[in-house]
Amino acid sequence: MDKRSKKRKSQPSSKVSTVAKKLKLAEEEQTKEPAASENVSEEAVAAVPSSVDQLRDLKADISSWLEKQEKFDQMDLEALEEASNHDDEPEDDIDLDALDVPVGVRCAQFSDTEMRKSYKYECEWGKCKFMSGTDRKYFLHVESHAELALETEAGKYTCRWDLCEYSTEDGYEFVGHVHYHAYHTKLKVHGASLHLLLKLPNCNNDSRTRNTITNRPVTFQCEWNECSDRFNKALHFFHHVKGHIDDMWPAGKWSSQKFSCMWALCTTKSKLASRKDLMKHLVSHTTERLIACFNCGTHFRIRDKFVDHCNRQLEIAHRKYQCDQCGRYYATKPLLSNHMQYHRQAHACELCPAKFSSQGLLAGHIRIKHLNQRDFKCPQCDYASHYKKDLVAHILGHEGKLFRCEEFGCNVVYRTLLGLKKHISWHYNLPTPVYACHLCDNHSRYKSSTSLKKHFLFKHDMARPPGLSRFRFKPDTDGMYRLQSFVDEKLSKHHEEQQALEQQQNSGEANEGTGSTGSKGKRKQQTSQAKAVQPMQDEAKPTALAEAMDAPKPKLKINSMKSIGIRKFQIELGVEAVEAESSSTNAVPAATASPSGGGAAIAKQLPGQHGTVAAEAAVRPPVGIKQEKVEESNHFGTESTKQPKDVKDFMVMKRYLKSSAKPSINA
Repeated sequence: MDKRSKKRKSQPSSKVSTVAKKLKLAEEEQTKEPAASENVSEEAVAAVPSSVDQLRDLKADISSWLEKQEKFDQMDLEALEEASNHDDEPEDDIDLDALDVPVGVRCAQFSDTEMRKSYKYECEWGKCKFMSGTDRKYFLHVESHAELALETEAGKYTCRWDLCEYSTEDGYEFVGHVHYHAYHTKLKVHGASLHLLLKLPNCNNDSRTRNTITNRPVTFQCEWNECSDRFNKALHFFHHVKGHIDDMWPAGKWSSQKFSCMWALCTTKSKLASRKDLMKHLVSHTTERLIACFNCGTHFRIRDKFVDHCNRQLEIAHRKYQCDQCGRYYATKPLLSNHMQYHRQAHACELCPAKFSSQGLLAGHIRIKHLNQRDFKCPQCDYASHYKKDLVAHILGHEGKLFRCEEFGCNVVYRTLLGLKKHISWHYNLPTPVYACHLCDNHSRYKSSTSLKKHFLFKHDMARPPGLSRFRFKPDTDGMYRLQSFVDEKLSKHHEEQQALEQQQNSGEANEGTGSTGSKGKRKQQTSQAKAVQPMQDEAKPTALAEAMDAPKPKLKINSMKSIGIRKFQIELGVEAVEAESSSTNAVPAATASPSGGGAAIAKQLPGQHGTVAAEAAVRPPVGIKQEKVEESNHFGTESTKQPKDVKDFMVMKRYLKSSAKPSINA
C-alpha cells in the first residue's frame, strides 16, 4: 500500500483519541466545579463570623474611647474651675495649730534640701522653658542668655525676663542684672518650698512685683580691710567676702584674734562675740539675703521674717490675739508683741513732745523734722528729697514714665502710680475713702484728706500734732476716716467699758454661786407668791392690752450707730413722745410693749445698702424712757453685690506653685 492509503487509515484513529481527550477534560471540569463551589461557600461562612467580631471589637474600642474623653473633659472642667477659683483657696491647707510653734522647731523635721529645692528652678527669659534642680546648670543657662544678648544687641541691652522692663547701655551691669534674676529665683524657690512644707498662709500682695529687682544692687565692691575687688555677680561677691572671714577666723578652729568688722566706714565698734555674730553683721554690708517670697518677691534675711510675712496675711477670722489698745487682731504672739511696741513709744524726742516706738524712727524724725536733711538730690534739677522713694518718683517724671492700665480694652495712662491705683479701684468698684470731721455737728465729709486738713486749719483753727508736719487719719468703727488721736481715744474708752462689764459679770456669777445654797427657801416662797398673784394678773391683761392699743404710737429715733464687727452694728435707739391727736404718717411702725417688757421687731432699710438690716429693740412707754443698745446683724444680699477681683488677676502667675505634683530634685 502506498503512503496515502496508510494516512487515510490512520486519520479515524486520531479523531477518536482527540474526542476521548475532550470527554475526559469535560468530566474533570465538572468534578472541579462542585469542589470549588464548596470551597467558596466555606470561605464565605468563615468570613461572616470574623467580620462580626471585628465590629464588636470596634464598638468596644469606640465606647472605651468615649469614656476616656469624658474623663478628660471632666478633668479639664475641674482644672478650669480650680483656675477660676484660685482666690478662694481652702483654709484647711493652713496648719493653724502650728502658727505659735517656733520656726526652728517646725523646720527641724525637714532636710535642708527639702526646704530649699522642693521645686525646680525655672528660666523666665522670654519663652524659654528650661528647668533644672541644680544651681550650677541653672546659673550657667541664665548667664548664656545675657551673653547672647551682648553679642546680638548693640548699644542698648534690654532684659527679657518676665515682668522686668530693665534696659541699660552698660554691658557689665547688664550681665550682673541677669545674674541677679537667677539668684532671686533661687531665693523664691526656697520660699515656695518652705511655704509648701510648713503650710503657711498665702501671700496676697501684688504678684506683678515678684521679679522687680531694680531696687537691689547688681554690681558690688568689696570694702573689707584694704580689698577693693569689683564683682557683677552676686554669688561670686558673697563667696569672696566669706573667704576673708575664713582666712582670719577659720570655721571650727580657735583663733586668738577677737571678732571685729573690718568693713570700711563701719559704725559697729564693739567687739562681736562669735563668728556667727560676725556673719550676721556682714549681711548689712553685703546685702545678702536667705529667702524671698515667691508671690511678691520680697527679700528676707532669715526664715522667721518670711514666716511672719505670710502670717500677717492670715484671714481675720483665724487670728487669735487682739490688741488691748486698738482692737487689732494678729495671728501669733510675736506679731502682737511687735505691734505693742508701737503703743509703748518709749523713745521721746528732746526737741518736741513726739514719741516713737524705736530708736531708728526717732533718729529719722530728728534728721527730717528738726535738721531738715535732704540727702537724695536729683541729678537733673535742684530737687532734693528726704526719702529715696520720693526721688525715684521724681526721676520717673523727668523720664516721662507712664503707668498704663492693663485691663482688657482699657488704655488709660497716668503719670503717677497713685493715679493708676485710683483708676484700678474704679474698675473693681472698690469703695472710695470718706474723711469726716469729728468736731462738726453735721459731720462734714470730704473725698480727700487734704480737704479735711484745710477744714481743720481754717474752720477750727487746729494746730498740727507736735513734731509732725501733717494730720494723720484712721478708719473709725463706721468705716470713715477721722483724726487718729480721736479714734484711738474712742477705742480705748470702749475697751475699758467692756473690761468693766466683764468684771461685773464675773463678780455677779461668783456671788450667785456662793448664795445659791441659802436661797432655796426664798425661791419656794417666791413661787408660792407668784401662783397666788397670777390670777390677778390674768384679769388685768385685757385692760392693759386695750390701753396699749388706744395709746399713741411712739416715734423711734436712732441716737447713734457704730460697727462692732463684720456685718454687725450696735444701735442706740430712743423713743419720742407723740401726742394722741397728731398722727404722723412718716413714723416708723412699731409695737408698744406692755409694762412687763415686751419686745417689738423693727426692719429698717439703710440707704446705699443692698438688703435690709434687722434689729430687735425693746420699746417702752414714753414715760421714763431708757435708751437701750441693741446688736443687729446685717443680712446683705450676696447675689446683687459684685465681688471685686484680686489684684493678681492682672497677671496670672503659673510658674512656681504647681501643687498637683511635687517635682523631683535632680535635673
